[in-house]
Amino acid sequence: MRNILPFLVLAGVAACSLAEDAVTITEAPDLEQSAVWNGSLTGSNGGISGTATIAEYRAYFNASVTLAGAAANTAYQWRIFAGTCATPGAQFGPAQAYPDVTTNGSGAASIERLLAGALIAESEYNVRFSTVATTPVIVACGNLTRS
Repeated sequence: MRNILPFLVLAGVAACSLAEDAVTITEAPDLEQSAVWNGSLTGSNGGISGTATIAEYRAYFNASVTLAGAAANTAYQWRIFAGTCATPGAQFGPAQAYPDVTTNGSGAASIERLLAGALIAESEYNVRFSTVATTPVIVACGNLTRS
């Protein structure tokens, strides 16, 4: 029993840590929608734009984001961050929760993801698109507003 106790403690700590991360889920529980977060994304070069809508259901949320006016047939990464575009904070959840998106021939892309976790009502968040590179360059950002 003494040899298994450290393993059980470690497994319990790992389970608690993982539960706090945003992860993709395939089937959402049937919960009432608690809030909607919206944002308009603007690009640093003026030609790129996009939208972000997050329907929150307390224990999870459905994120729907779009990008337009970007380079055609190009992969971009997107993320939700705490803070604002001007004063960004930490990324919400692990990078694995946010698959890259590739624009079509017109430079447009969209993605919808169901993520576990909850956004804090009193906090600020933003959605960013950036290049897929060793040192990513932000191409568009938008602050989210809760309603």
